[in-house]
Amino acid sequence: MTGLITLLRPTAELTWLRLRLQVGGRTAAERLAGAHMLRAALPELPVGAIPLHARMAQLGALLSVSADGHGVAVYLTVAPDRLAAATELIRAAIGAPLPAELVRAAADEVTQNWQWVRADSESLADLLADLALHTAPTRWPVLYQELAAAMTTVGPPPARPEPVNAILVSAHAPSPVVEQTIAGLLAGEPTATPPRPDPENAPPATLRLPVASESSALLRLAWRTPPRTHPDFPALAVAARILGGHHRSRLMRAFREEQGWSYSPWAMLRSAREHGLWQVSVRVPAGRVQEATARIADLVTGWAPSPTERVSAIAHTVAEQRTLWSSGESRLTLSGYWQDLGLSPESERQEWPRRLDEVSANRLDDVVRRHLSRPPDLTVVLKQEEPVDA
Repeated sequence: MTGLITLLRPTAELTWLRLRLQVGGRTAAERLAGAHMLRAALPELPVGAIPLHARMAQLGALLSVSADGHGVAVYLTVAPDRLAAATELIRAAIGAPLPAELVRAAADEVTQNWQWVRADSESLADLLADLALHTAPTRWPVLYQELAAAMTTVGPPPARPEPVNAILVSAHAPSPVVEQTIAGLLAGEPTATPPRPDPENAPPATLRLPVASESSALLRLAWRTPPRTHPDFPALAVAARILGGHHRSRLMRAFREEQGWSYSPWAMLRSAREHGLWQVSVRVPAGRVQEATARIADLVTGWAPSPTERVSAIAHTVAEQRTLWSSGESRLTLSGYWQDLGLSPESERQEWPRRLDEVSANRLDDVVRRHLSRPPDLTVVLKQEEPVDA
């Protein structure tokens, strides 16, 4: 017996809204923990005695919340004619006090999630990288200790979360009512966070952290770089793409095809407002960490990209941006990332391909030599603890 299921997709237009909330805290780790607490609490915040997510469902709207080193990002997908009402619900929720029982439940969720994260090497490494991106390098040696303390003693943010920017992606022209409602979420013009002191000569940091039930080791190496606004950033992005940004990258050939150690090694460049983070990630047999570290150093410093590698990396990077820009949801994420860095999304969309096209072979070689020829600024090794003899 066979059956046929037909799914009819409505043709109504949708609108995507992203709202960034800033969370307070004395340290980057405390701000990150507070963001995760608010992420857990926000969908459950009561609006007229009904949780926010349920109120959104009544409007036919989809709400999601994420947390990172910048704070909390609220994402909303809704029909255009219901955007104003949905935005009003968000404003009412973030303006209301956090009920004590909701704070306790959110804190319990964060601490329980932390127990899982610290036993999973990939998740823990991602969280540490996000924290490093928003922390001065002088604090990197104590990243894990500060993060563990913040995530196990998480509590309500010290102040009401502050909306700092909002961005809208829509196929239609928003009405004046919608524009006024979105503007009403923000208290005046967003104020850029002043750069924190970020010493140039912080000593390298190495973190060796145990994880459970893994016979392999996860190795993450990171170099501090200038931020996205710096002239060298495009060349560093191209270098990351060549080294580990696609299925024929140098890391893939070295660690997957030649050694058979790792299925999906990668390299990536990210940016905060104060600095960037050029990362390499590879999973290797537990006893091969030192050998893998030396091999990565050879791949990074022994730099002689072919013309084909350079042209292909630039083309891949430009194509990635165009692909992300073609969809409402991914355009929202990309635009929000740029906005968090204090950049104009439309200007960045237009300028990024031009900046990449200006990365010549000589420029690429010079930038890599100046920024990546030293040992990593941060080395994180996550593997199962060796058994202790009785």
